Amino acid sequence: MQRIIDLLYRMRFFLLFLLLETVGFALVVGQYRYHHSVLHSVAGDMFYSISSTLNSWTRFFSLSGENKRLMEENARLKEMLSIDDKHANALLPYVDTITSRAVPYSYIPARIVKNSTRMLKNYIVLNRGAKDGVMIDDAVITDSSVVGMIVDVSAHFSLCRSILHTDSYVSARFTSNDYHGSVVWNGKDRTRVSMQDVSRVANITVGDTVITDSRSSLLPEGLVVGVVESFTIPESDFYDITLRLNEDYEALHNVYIIRYAHRDELNQMLNYGQEDK
Repeated sequence: MQRIIDLLYRMRFFLLFLLLETVGFALVVGQYRYHHSVLHSVAGDMFYSISSTLNSWTRFFSLSGENKRLMEENARLKEMLSIDDKHANALLPYVDTITSRAVPYSYIPARIVKNSTRMLKNYIVLNRGAKDGVMIDDAVITDSSVVGMIVDVSAHFSLCRSILHTDSYVSARFTSNDYHGSVVWNGKDRTRVSMQDVSRVANITVGDTVITDSRSSLLPEGLVVGVVESFTIPESDFYDITLRLNEDYEALHNVYIIRYAHRDELNQMLNYGQEDK
């Protein structure tokens, strides 16, 4: 305490000077309108600048929560929009409580925890698990593209086998015609995949868009896989096609985990008779 008193005593003339300056400034501002308006303008600009800075920081720190809210809202809208002609007459267990209409796909928004794109067999770890309703064989997508398939689930996390995995394949077709094939990755370039089993009688051109088709009901039809970058016609009956992927999978942050309502029934039909072989 004595040190504070000694400091104030040593600075008494400087503090007296500041006090007199403040009083003089207040008298001038109060007496002359011009000085008053200048002070008011400067104070207003300073307040606006400080307020804008604080608001910017507030918005920045609230982006995570806002993004989560938007993802959940988008998931809800996607469920409502997933009532398409293909499944409109089916009895589906997922029912929208607002419209009372059955929906063929359920959507769970998720955030990517870890993502690999430079291995032969790439996986993505998501922050949703069994407690969120995630199950093995659920599909993973973005707003418009395929990402992969769930292959393992824990209580709070799930593991997605990326489309950039040498064991992954996606049934797809061209938007310009009804010809279809299988999309696979050769493990070389994370921006390109191959499309196989496309008949050489199909009329395709560079730039054609390839989307998921109705032959894989585990995925919604119409998701963009990529565009035809090049193709050759070998001696076999099928094209050799290279697609440039629609997504940069290294830059992904948020995805949707989806499930087809009739998946178990479909798998039962697909596996029927396999035990007899």
